[in-house]
Amino acid sequence: LEEMPVSEIAKSMYRSSTFVKNIINKVGVPLKRPKTEQGGKHKIGYLPDECVAESFEVGEKVWCARYDLPGIIKKETVHNSTNYVEKYGARCYQVYVIELTNFESPYFGFQERGGFNSHCLAYDLGSLKHLEKYGADI
Repeated sequence: LEEMPVSEIAKSMYRSSTFVKNIINKVGVPLKRPKTEQGGKHKIGYLPDECVAESFEVGEKVWCARYDLPGIIKKETVHNSTNYVEKYGARCYQVYVIELTNFESPYFGFQERGGFNSHCLAYDLGSLKHLEKYGADI
């Protein structure tokens, strides 16, 4: 989730990349796609079955498949003019998408994390709750 390559994780654990990748897939950790596969409206990443959820709680940490980045649910989007469940078959959420940065500014100091607000449908979001039982600090 912190964009560390599988090869670096494997090296730090003294294991092969295949071994680490198999564990990541078995546990259900969402993977970030290569830059060549990202971008565009219709290119949305795959979510492991363990991540799939129909609804989310405010403050819940999620994986945004559209951006291949983690995010935090801010609120469910409810408009009188659009019923998202009827129109799209899923609820819509306002999400703060978290980006890792190495940004140093004379005005703001060193920033490790930045981000932006986005609206995402539930089927483009993945729950990360299942990773807590494996001891992941989310």
